[in-house]
Amino acid sequence: MRAAAGAWAGARQGGGGGPDLAVEDLIAFGLDPVDAERIGRIEDVDDDAVEIWPEHEAVVRLFLALSTQWRVGGMAGAPLGIDYASIETTGRLLGIEVTPAVFEDLRVMEAEARDVLLRRIEEAANR
Repeated sequence: MRAAAGAWAGARQGGGGGPDLAVEDLIAFGLDPVDAERIGRIEDVDDDAVEIWPEHEAVVRLFLALSTQWRVGGMAGAPLGIDYASIETTGRLLGIEVTPAVFEDLRVMEAEARDVLLRRIEEAANR
């Protein structure tokens, strides 16, 4: 689960001629487009695929569906975490029962993704 969250937060470097999804995501988090471009070019994450264990598939699906529900703050628009009010509704629409265990797994993924995103912002600021 942590690898999936980390990959979501940092491994999508674009390529293949398509749009740079990491940059688009950072702009969606509220970062200035110039800063998002600078951060999106950081090449410190491995591009290998992430294996999702069957018992984690539901929480990974839920986490990905919540990708537009992050709260951001500060001048840089740093990610604070997922808007918890949207979790149960999103889970219900996906047919995922949000049990205490699913919620805890989601929080583990959220923490990993937030750490990766904040690290990338810090690295870009220090360039």
